Amino acid sequence: ERIAFSLQEPYTLSSRMDGDAFGILMRNLIENALKHSPAGSVVDIIGPASGEVRVINAGPVIAPEQLVGLSKPFARGASVAEGSGLGLAIATAIADGAGAGLKIISPASGRAEGFEVQLSLLDEASDKT
Repeated sequence: ERIAFSLQEPYTLSSRMDGDAFGILMRNLIENALKHSPAGSVVDIIGPASGEVRVINAGPVIAPEQLVGLSKPFARGASVAEGSGLGLAIATAIADGAGAGLKIISPASGRAEGFEVQLSLLDEASDKT
């Protein structure tokens, strides 16, 4: 198995984001993580808090100056994996359009290596100001 799910209790996920858009966003994040991680490694999908999803894969640390450009269209970094470099750009565009936060970090939280994308969704209750 290449994907591991871990949700902390109590975990809730609510947002005004369109369900299809959320599906496309998550598919892009997961496919990207699988494509750019070492063969046989596991991609972790973690729900550490209500309204947040983290997608983490193994691999070398990516320098901060490279991380900045990875959410731009056709950005490929030092990857040799096949693809056009649109996965994170699409995910970022969807998140931005829905008012969600998308943060890219490397190394992954609590690890010495890896790549992590943190998606913070806008909870409907917190949007009533």
